[in-house]
Amino acid sequence: MSETPARARWLRVLLAVGGALVVLVLLGLRPAIEGQLELDRAAAARASGEREAELRHLGRAARWRVPLLDHDERARAELWAFAEAAEQAGDLAGALAGYRELRRALLATRGVGPVDAAALERANAAIVALRVRRGAAVDRGAAADTPGSPLAQLTPEQAAELAAELAAEVAAELNAEPGPAAPRSHLAALAFVAWLAACVGFFTRGLDERGRLDARRATRWGGAVLVLLGIWLMLW
Repeated sequence: MSETPARARWLRVLLAVGGALVVLVLLGLRPAIEGQLELDRAAAARASGEREAELRHLGRAARWRVPLLDHDERARAELWAFAEAAEQAGDLAGALAGYRELRRALLATRGVGPVDAAALERANAAIVALRVRRGAAVDRGAAADTPGSPLAQLTPEQAAELAAELAAEVAAELNAEPGPAAPRSHLAALAFVAWLAACVGFFTRGLDERGRLDARRATRWGGAVLVLLGIWLMLW
C-alpha cells in the first residue's frame, strides 16, 4: 500500500523536473537562434564591406545571451577586434563606435550585475582615451586655423590639464550607467527564481497522489506562476 504514494511522489518530482527543463528550453530557444543568426549576418556584412551593418549585427548577437551558449561571447570578442582594428588604422570614429556598441551590449545583458565587469571597465577606459584623443585633435586643428586663439597659447602643462579634465568628465558620464537601477535588477532576478520555484511547485503540489490535477492547489500554484511571470517581465 505504501508503494503507490511513493510512486506518485516520484512521478510528481519527475514532472516538476521535466516541466522546469521545458520552460528553460523554451526561454532559451529564441535567443539561441537569433544570436547565431545575427552572427551570420555580421559575417555577411563584413564580407561585403558594410561596416555599420556588421557593427549593428554584432551588437544584437551580443545582447541575445543564453547561459551555456557562447554566441554572445564570440560577438563581444568580434566587437573588441572591430574596435581595435579601427583604432590601429587611425579611424578614431569607427573605434569609438565599436567600443560604445560593446559597452551597450554589456549593459543590456546584465542581470544582478554586468555580464563581464572587467570587460565593461576596459571598454569604458578605451572610450575615455579615444574621447580625449579626439578632443585633443579638434583643439589642435582649431589652434592651427586660428593662431591667435587661446588654444594656440596653451602650454603643454595646460593642455595636459584640459585633457585630464575631459577624461574625468567622460569617466563620470560613463559611470552613470543607463537602464534599471541595481535594486530593480535584483528584484527581477529574484522574481525569475521565484517563478521557477512556482513552476516546480505547480507540478509537485498541484497534483494529487494519483498524478491528477488537484483543482484547489493547482489554481493556487498556477496563479503564483502567472503573477511571478508578470512581475519578472515588468521588471526585466
